[in-house]
Amino acid sequence: MDGISLPEEMIKKAKEKGLNSIAITDHGHCHAHADFYLAGKKHGVRTVFGMEAYVIHDLDEWHALKDSAGFEDTQERDSNSAGDDAGKKLNKQLYRKGHLVLIACNRKGLENLYQLTYKAHKDGFYGKPRIDKKMLLMHNEGLIATSACMGGVIANKCWDMKNGNGTIDDVVEEAREFDRIMGRGRFFLELQFNEADSQRFINECLVHVHEKSGIPLTVAADAHYTNPDDWKAQELLYMLRSKKTIATRGNWNFEVKQLYIKSAEEMWKSFEQFGGKLDPKLAIEAFKNTMLIDSLVEDFEPDTHKRLPTLPVEDPFMEMMQRAINGLKGLQLHQDDRYKARLLHELKIIKEKGFANYFLTMQKIIGEAKKTMLVGEGRGSSGASLVCYCLGITDIDPIEHDLLFERFMDPARTEEPDIDTDFEDIEATKDMLRRMFGEQNVACLSSYGTFQIKGLLKDVSRVYDLDHNDVNKLNKQIEKDLKVLFLNQDKSTLVIKLDDVIRVSPAFNKFCEKYPQVAPFLKTLYGRNRQVSRHASAVIIGDNLPSETALWVQKDKDTGKQIVQASFTEGIVNKNMSAMGFTKFDILSITTLKVIHYALRLINERTGRPMEELREMIRSKNMNLNDPKVMKHVFCDGNFAGVFQFTEKGIRRVAMNVKPDTFVDISAIASIYRPGPLAGGFDKLYAHNKHHPEDVVYDHPLLEGILKKTRGCIVFQEQLMQICNVLGKMSWKDVNSVRKVLLKKDKSKSDEFLKGENERLSGLFLKGCEENGFPKEKAEKLWKDLLAFGGYGFNKAHSDCYSVMTMQCAYLATYFPMEWYAAVLTVGESGELQQYVGDIKRVGIKILPVDINASLGVHKIEGNTIRLSLRSVKGVGEAAIKKILAAQPYIDFVDFLDRSGATKTNIFPLIRAGAFESICSKPMAELEHKYNLYADSPKLKTKKARPEFETLWNAPWTTESVEIYPLEGKGKKKDRKKITMHLTAGDYSLAEKVDFENQLFGFSLRGSPFDILDRSEKIMKYLEDNVGGSPIYYGVNLDDALDSQYEIIVLPVMIKRIFEKPQRNGQLFAFLTFETLEGKEFDCPAFSSVWKHMRERVKKSKVYMGMFNRKIGGDDSKNLLVGKPGFAQSEKTASRAMIDIDELSL
Repeated sequence: MDGISLPEEMIKKAKEKGLNSIAITDHGHCHAHADFYLAGKKHGVRTVFGMEAYVIHDLDEWHALKDSAGFEDTQERDSNSAGDDAGKKLNKQLYRKGHLVLIACNRKGLENLYQLTYKAHKDGFYGKPRIDKKMLLMHNEGLIATSACMGGVIANKCWDMKNGNGTIDDVVEEAREFDRIMGRGRFFLELQFNEADSQRFINECLVHVHEKSGIPLTVAADAHYTNPDDWKAQELLYMLRSKKTIATRGNWNFEVKQLYIKSAEEMWKSFEQFGGKLDPKLAIEAFKNTMLIDSLVEDFEPDTHKRLPTLPVEDPFMEMMQRAINGLKGLQLHQDDRYKARLLHELKIIKEKGFANYFLTMQKIIGEAKKTMLVGEGRGSSGASLVCYCLGITDIDPIEHDLLFERFMDPARTEEPDIDTDFEDIEATKDMLRRMFGEQNVACLSSYGTFQIKGLLKDVSRVYDLDHNDVNKLNKQIEKDLKVLFLNQDKSTLVIKLDDVIRVSPAFNKFCEKYPQVAPFLKTLYGRNRQVSRHASAVIIGDNLPSETALWVQKDKDTGKQIVQASFTEGIVNKNMSAMGFTKFDILSITTLKVIHYALRLINERTGRPMEELREMIRSKNMNLNDPKVMKHVFCDGNFAGVFQFTEKGIRRVAMNVKPDTFVDISAIASIYRPGPLAGGFDKLYAHNKHHPEDVVYDHPLLEGILKKTRGCIVFQEQLMQICNVLGKMSWKDVNSVRKVLLKKDKSKSDEFLKGENERLSGLFLKGCEENGFPKEKAEKLWKDLLAFGGYGFNKAHSDCYSVMTMQCAYLATYFPMEWYAAVLTVGESGELQQYVGDIKRVGIKILPVDINASLGVHKIEGNTIRLSLRSVKGVGEAAIKKILAAQPYIDFVDFLDRSGATKTNIFPLIRAGAFESICSKPMAELEHKYNLYADSPKLKTKKARPEFETLWNAPWTTESVEIYPLEGKGKKKDRKKITMHLTAGDYSLAEKVDFENQLFGFSLRGSPFDILDRSEKIMKYLEDNVGGSPIYYGVNLDDALDSQYEIIVLPVMIKRIFEKPQRNGQLFAFLTFETLEGKEFDCPAFSSVWKHMRERVKKSKVYMGMFNRKIGGDDSKNLLVGKPGFAQSEKTASRAMIDIDELSL
């Protein structure tokens, strides 16, 4: 991360310049070791592993100094902004550190290098990771050290001497101390030759030290980039990281321009040009010592054998096999020949691959997790393994669900298969792993952010002080230009290269022409490493990771805990973890697991049934996954509240069209509900075939056996694989080639290779079809259909695992509705309360309003009702809720004011939510008005002013005003400040209270905004006055309106949501979600020409008479606006598009 060049570029440049070896020595870390080693092996260049460490004298003294200053561990303070002079001096002392290059001579040295890296981050981090001399002495075996650059440990003493803070003897003694720590012959004084006067001064000092101490000299090139001209981009990179700009950098410049990879001849020329008065004989000796160091580094490679945590078993495979057999017996499946044959088949492949330890490790992790949390049925293709099912790694029967083991474990694969798992809580699971294997033996993977075009433009433009608004506009245009690259391509797997940007984006090319001073840096920095962060879910596990690989430690911003992190990554572009012998464990999570677990706890509390019994109740093997009652209640009747995968309106519509009656239908719907299949009309085809099975035709009996359960439709990848294997008689190896190479459009393969594979595989398929008596013409068409299907096909194992969770939710919603809906309201995704309440009310369950004594921090069951929580009121924070709950119950509102500790920010929304109606009989308007007067008069809150407050509180609501004197004292009454409280009789109308609730919750328990009497009369009166004779639809039914041929429709609507964002021209537009009187929702865009006239006049949760325009006729599949409600673009029409019901007169 120090330089702009990537490891492979530096390796290739070293080879080009005739270098046999090259060392990697990044500052303070070993992030690039894996890529550097793999690139060196690829190109035949020996890689030397090292690090440029930050060294201080004594960490104990340093910690004492830092602790006394009270500085945080995570960030060094800028020496110019550390407070007063004393603070700046202290910060300078803490910041001070010297560089020391460390080189590993053998594997033991590499272990020690990694130990030092880990300890530096763990124990010595303050902006930079530090080691001290004691650490170095403890871990010096197998290491060689050099004094590094102008910021090195010896150079610092040289600068002290120059500033009058020491002598040459002090410098010599420092060098001798490092020589003693490392051992004679393993510490060298490093000369560098470049144009900096400072470097020449350091070189001269080092020569003096050499002459006085006998410590050998060496020569090195501190290479941060590959080519001489790249110094400009390196300078820009430094400016970006130090937040400098061209305008603010002042006299600062990149002093050294020689930091590129040099050949032996170039190194000597550097000495001749910049060596100053250095004796050539000494220079030759130093160059020879550089070769000596290279010879002292043994020919070794890092340990890349497959590593997993050691388990206490003698023979991992025999242990795994016995456990799997026992598991099969426990499932009561050991008498079934199908299961015995399948288990033996899987065990044979696992043994051949040597993967037994991986399966045992996963079993141990999941088994431990299940003691405290829910774990998903499975994820990805692991659900297709019977061994996983028998070991309890997954909880889905692969034979019952027609899942293919070959989809999970390709026989040609050499790496462990991915066993991805969903846990109830990611962080709790990681903490569990740390307890199981040791804090330092569980490391999160790293993610390396690179300079991509949009971010790079912003970064570079910031340095050059270009207008950020222009850059934002440019980025939006570039994003639009790049869309052509995403056609028929999965966006998540597409790697955009700079050549792609240049090829398809005229806007980018114009920018480069306009700013020629910037353009070269865009091309140099694009794709380079920008920052390193932590992978959200992936970890590696080992026996002694700090000695096995490069680790570092980061403090978590949220928890403050130190998180161990490996330098490896396993991304789309850069993958090095598996190549270095480690296995990735993905710790994933789905909120639904928490909802299910909470619902089970509520059932446990009500019924007394043990939690273990309840967990067994919802296991797939114990449930009827085709339960007709569940199918009808949830998927046919539309009671979807909180049901996993079925929370969106679109998939609900698909389900209610299909009316599923089998588990396969549920899995198929979840698989079809994706952009590709929906665009191809698969949802409509599936629904048609479901309701009209007589229309389904199978071209071959073998196809019927494969496709019958999915209504004649190819839905899953496994079906494609079965067609190739059964009908096409292809081997599983070739079947996997079809899936991976052709269907996934492997970008690593050339077009020529893919063409050849297509011809080879199609030939095999057609031959097999012919042998099965399938006509050639039909076989050729089927092959083309299969290839086209590749963009749509979904992994059935994954879909079935997730659909089991869907059925668990649906089962609880059907048979334990109170507990399920209470759990959904409490634990479900935030922001969906409004939708959930609507769903729950439709089921017929009553929801009780917030009550200051009865409500808790979570929604709770009261008999056959659910009480809303205090947390559901917008504006009431967690801290306030804790205080309120601690003081419950309250006698009256005054008691609440005295004891709750709540502030106006919290109390005001609670009043409007009606939370005090059970303890205060005053009308809401009176309570709100009097509380506002109290809250805005601080002196009324004192004990002395309590009589005055009671005068206000008890004053009749019909009184016009009341005068109080809250200040007590010896002065006359006329000398004290008089407060006149104006009181107005009456209360908020029901319509206003409904509006308040809609604003606070997104819904109202007092009634629909349309149901309020005065509004209903207004709506009907408005419709009666305007209906008839006009080419406009007036009514209340959305479906009737859309079925009509009117281009203008008028409906009473309530605004449920407003989503606003800027257009490319900077003007705002919005998407509005409306609810009709019958409870149906629809979306409508308001473009900037309309929105600018409507924006200030419409509010969320208000009721309006909405006037919508739409286009009649045309192809609905090509133009989404055809037949859909929209707004006319004229100012006149926009001004009357939303008419406030409350402003209409009867």
